[in-house]
Amino acid sequence: MQNDLKKNALVGMSSLLALATAMSATAQSAGKNDDLEEIVVTGIRGSLQHNLNIKREASGVVDAITSEDIGKFPDSNVAASLQRVPGVSIQRNGQRGEADGITVRGFANDFNETLFDGRHISTATGGRSVDFSTVGSDFVGGLMVMKTPDVTLSSSSIGATVNILYPKPFDHPGMRVAASLSGSRQQRSGKTTPSFGALFSNTFADDKFGVLVDVIYTKRDTVTNRVGVSGWQGDFLHPCQMATNPSEVCSAAELDPNNKVEVARRNIVSWHQQQFVGEQSQAADKRIDGRIALQWHPTENVMLTLDDNYSKQDITTDVYGFGVWFDFNAYRNTKLDSNGTIVDFINQKDVMNWNASVNGSLRKTNQILQRRRRSQR
Repeated sequence: MQNDLKKNALVGMSSLLALATAMSATAQSAGKNDDLEEIVVTGIRGSLQHNLNIKREASGVVDAITSEDIGKFPDSNVAASLQRVPGVSIQRNGQRGEADGITVRGFANDFNETLFDGRHISTATGGRSVDFSTVGSDFVGGLMVMKTPDVTLSSSSIGATVNILYPKPFDHPGMRVAASLSGSRQQRSGKTTPSFGALFSNTFADDKFGVLVDVIYTKRDTVTNRVGVSGWQGDFLHPCQMATNPSEVCSAAELDPNNKVEVARRNIVSWHQQQFVGEQSQAADKRIDGRIALQWHPTENVMLTLDDNYSKQDITTDVYGFGVWFDFNAYRNTKLDSNGTIVDFINQKDVMNWNASVNGSLRKTNQILQRRRRSQR
């Protein structure tokens, strides 16, 4: 009996010792975990994770695209980036075929609303349609496409509300410097046009103040040649118009549309072009974008932002061309192919016209906004 009691006592003491050892090890492990530093994921994975967080925390259906870092937005055109979003397609326009608009679930630009940092901006169209080619994307921070209304921003769009987010100093605390330099060359113009940008961002005073400054300059020269036929007409030739003898000249009576006898003789089926045109367009597109953003972050729950966004786009297009208008009744010594198409003729009238024009447009915006954010816990 005494041996059993001793054995049980030894087992109990062993269990208590093992439990104390485990608790000590757990406490030591917890102490080590408290000393671990925060792990921050950046780059493409960080951008994708940020996109997922925006979708998860949104109250409606939202798609988002964010840059990997300041100055690392994935595309050179905002509209080109938006076509990555399901249900969004782009519209192209201009001589370069540049993406300048979007269609969301079948609704074109006028049925969508575009905001800049949650605020409206004036446009050259005078409506809700925004020309995305005028939005410099070199230093865009992110894009949000809200497919369901958000009353905190706007609820007047049918297709979607697009919110273009510009970078701010406290998006990436600390000093950040980014620069870009590129050039484009078109074979016909024979010129190399530069594009460059620079951005500086820094936070100081124990991350209570922040400043961000960026500027982007872009220049594009485009030369376009166009040759075309306006109108392809079918008509009936008079036999005198087919004569090869120069002495045989059609009289006014023979070509009089009110002379029923001569009209009946016009029985040769023919096809001819109504007008032939050729022109060259030389377009020079210069653009400057600038931005200054100041932030004051006195406490964890208060953020004051003051920013000024400036944009100026100057487009000048010189057009030179000619046009030839063909008068059907002036055809002489006309020759046809087997299909009745006029392939050779002498035109008795001077129908050559020369034209030249200069078109210019200037789009300039400058918007200052002050925002104050207070979060409550």
